[in-house]
Amino acid sequence: MSDFTPSTQGARPGFIAYQSAWSRTTLTRVEALDPRLQAVAKTIRATCNVSNGVQFLQFEIHPDPALSDYFDHNRIEADFFFHFFTHPDVRRAFPNMPQPSETMLGFHHESGTQLTERLERGIMDGGAYRSFRGSAADAAKLVADFGAGIGDRFSSAGGWVSEEPWNGWFRGMGWDRSLFWFDRGTRIATVLLTTDTD
Repeated sequence: MSDFTPSTQGARPGFIAYQSAWSRTTLTRVEALDPRLQAVAKTIRATCNVSNGVQFLQFEIHPDPALSDYFDHNRIEADFFFHFFTHPDVRRAFPNMPQPSETMLGFHHESGTQLTERLERGIMDGGAYRSFRGSAADAAKLVADFGAGIGDRFSSAGGWVSEEPWNGWFRGMGWDRSLFWFDRGTRIATVLLTTDTD
């Protein structure tokens, strides 16, 4: 079953309950970020041509029971990301981040392996004018440590990626990237947004 496929096991909250559940859901910013996670954000930030080209945060989601049921049944709705990035708690954490320009933000699911490879490739590719100064082995270690920092579920839980400039913060160039991991066990969401311009 994919992450966008409904489960048919047992009676579950309907879509209306899911939609309204977001207003009763709170998100708490994780203040003490693991240094292994910060190392990846710092590395990418060093290759950006723009000063604020990397946004990296974690949130613990405290879901309403209806939303929790969707998580427990391994289901992330396609509009999950719109609800997430427009949630007041997330908006406060990204004070200079414009609202999403549309409901569908271009996210699609990828396996943990695919997302690992994408993150590693992004580090190696560098930014518009600045290159990663380490080796391929250095990049691989950074990503492996990043996965360990998120938790042992990193390789199997998967995540989501969008390369769409879904709000005005993104520069609309080839370096627009949104990577999103969500651990359903801990309810921790990890967000890495990058952009750059030539």
